[in-house]
Amino acid sequence: MLKLGLGKVTRSMAWGLSVLLLLSAPSCRALFGGSSDSGELPPVGVVETLNTLEARAGGGDDEIATRLELEVVIEPKTPGVFQVIGQRPGGGPLDDALIQLTVSWKDFVGLSPTSFGGRKSRPTLFGESGEASRGAPLRRLFEIELDAPQPRVLARRVELSARFHPLDVVGDEVRSAGSRMDFPPIAVETVARAPGGTLAEWFQEGEGRDPAELFLRAASSPPERRLRVIQRLINSLASLNAAEREAGFGALHFLTGVTNGRSLYAWETWLLQQPNLEEAGP
Repeated sequence: MLKLGLGKVTRSMAWGLSVLLLLSAPSCRALFGGSSDSGELPPVGVVETLNTLEARAGGGDDEIATRLELEVVIEPKTPGVFQVIGQRPGGGPLDDALIQLTVSWKDFVGLSPTSFGGRKSRPTLFGESGEASRGAPLRRLFEIELDAPQPRVLARRVELSARFHPLDVVGDEVRSAGSRMDFPPIAVETVARAPGGTLAEWFQEGEGRDPAELFLRAASSPPERRLRVIQRLINSLASLNAAEREAGFGALHFLTGVTNGRSLYAWETWLLQQPNLEEAGP
């Protein structure tokens, strides 16, 4: 495992969340014309690969993740067994391939529509060449450390992407000849603590409701239900007290990434502009 330090780690994590997110890229084609300049290598041609990133957020109970395990996966879709080899920009093999890892994170206060974060990007050694084939991809694991969140932060979203500097995928009959290989970004979300129930249950609790629970339950909603949750929040804003409304605005900021602030009109207008609103239902 290779470590990529992206910040100071201190004791502040909450909620032991083990997340596995997998985003499959469209097939990445390396297209090069011409023939091989070395009789020892196969000719240059088309090598099709499926490039994916997998991320797991680690931590103990009641902690926002400050450590991620990022796995880079390269699976040839072209039949055959291939060697994945680093390639120098001017040609020729490179003992250790370089991969550009980019990590950006945003922390959400939750009890107000406020967020802040950071971004780091640096080249990292990918390691020695490895073998890959259809159904048996090459996998490399990186450990990423992030800054500890401030105490008032209730949620964190981390986005990760990767790009290879020239990489040669070499088989018995064809090679890609040092193409740049991009991986689509993925996102990992963690919240400060496990919510105590569903958002619908929170609305039924009446007086004495915890505004933080409003945010946590909304932020923890599964992707397929988020538009419904957003619709419920926007339609309920006018009936909430001041503290609850602030948490509602914070939840909307987290779920949508939009900065409509504290304007009920702006959020109602935004909702009407969503193309999938009818699918969300009442």
